[in-house]
Amino acid sequence: MYTVCIQVNYYNHPSMVFFALQSIQLLHNEDMRSTKYLHPSSYNLVKMQLEERLSSDHLEMLHTECPVLVQQESSKGGIK
Repeated sequence: MYTVCIQVNYYNHPSMVFFALQSIQLLHNEDMRSTKYLHPSSYNLVKMQLEERLSSDHLEMLHTECPVLVQQESSKGGIK
């Protein structure tokens, strides 16, 4: 089992963008560790498990924040 812990203080960083940036950084760091310490056949498995944990562990927050983010972008004219 793969455990992912992203400490997000939603009072200081209520932004979905902050979570996305933190997730990207975590994925990058894990890729670096994987290439350094794991056999190449394990890379994809580790990456898939990490991506699954990032999405499933934060699913409620993603469902809540994504529509708000899309609506904000649409009102700015960023999404057509």
